[in-house]
Order: sequence, then structure tokens, then C-alpha cells
Amino acid sequence: MLEAALSEVPDDFTRGGRCCMKPGCVFNERRPGFPGRATEGSVCRWCNPSVLEAAIDGKAGRGHILQSMSMFNCKDKTVY
Repeated sequence: MLEAALSEVPDDFTRGGRCCMKPGCVFNERRPGFPGRATEGSVCRWCNPSVLEAAIDGKAGRGHILQSMSMFNCKDKTVY
């Protein structure tokens, strides 16, 4: 279904500046299945391995990652 919807998007379509620009991103923490919020640069932390690794290494970041994963699990099992 996602592929069918994406095929209908015009070639000149651009997302808002705060959304992850990586095609196929589904890691929105409030609305799983939609693009996540861009953190550093043009991608979200879930699509940027170095940012995700830095978050996991920090105590506060690790808690936030676990909380986000729990939300993904509750709201959209395919994202989880």
C-alpha cells in the first residue's frame, strides 16, 4: 500500500524542512508511519546511525530511545 501511495507522489514533491528527508522514513514518534523529525541535517536520528548511537550511549538519550520504541510498539507494530 505504501509503495502504491508513493508512486502517486509528484516528482517535484518536497517535505517540510523539519521532516526527515530519507525516502521511506516511518519513525515519527508521535505518528508512527510518517517521517520523523529531522535533528541534525536533513534526517531524523533513527535514519542517522551516528546520532542514534550517540543517543543510545547517553543515559538520558537511551531512556528516550526506549520510550520511543515503546510508543512504536503500541501505536504501529510494523514500525516497531
